[in-house]
Amino acid sequence: MEFIKIIDIKKYKFAKALYREAFPLRERKPYFLLKRESVSVNAISENGVKCGIIIYIETADLVYIDFFAISAVSRGGGKGGSAIDEFCRAHAAKRIVLEIENPYVDSDNAEQREKRRNFYLRHGFTETDVNVKMKGLDAILMTYGGKVSYDQYLRALMEGYGKAFVKFLSPVQLNSKY
Repeated sequence: MEFIKIIDIKKYKFAKALYREAFPLRERKPYFLLKRESVSVNAISENGVKCGIIIYIETADLVYIDFFAISAVSRGGGKGGSAIDEFCRAHAAKRIVLEIENPYVDSDNAEQREKRRNFYLRHGFTETDVNVKMKGLDAILMTYGGKVSYDQYLRALMEGYGKAFVKFLSPVQLNSKY
């Protein structure tokens, strides 16, 4: 797997198309935020063939994966697992955190949510007891390489996207585990 740094996702047709296909509008960040120096946007390639994207923020002590997607034509063949394993190895010195849609609440895509949860569990991630709600999205945090608190997660968001945007997103930690 190769991770290819992208400076402007809007000008990289494969990455822009996959970003729009894989993530609903309400979950996507504006393109200007993805161009911030603190945000890394990478195309994922295997043997010269683009197969995915990963967008993340790296702070002094952790890595926050905001978006990870494998193209529909590349899914099911182990490329997603290989990519996330390689990414975790490359960032082994830091804890990694990401959000997934809460699989414990009723939803139209319950099966997809459970598959996503199981994918990350198979690749060494663990569930946390942190449940967040952000602009209507109910999510749980999963981590790799150690625990991450809500405050650490929030600091990573602020370092990456800025305090004003995070305030606009208004992430809230819910009281119950799920």
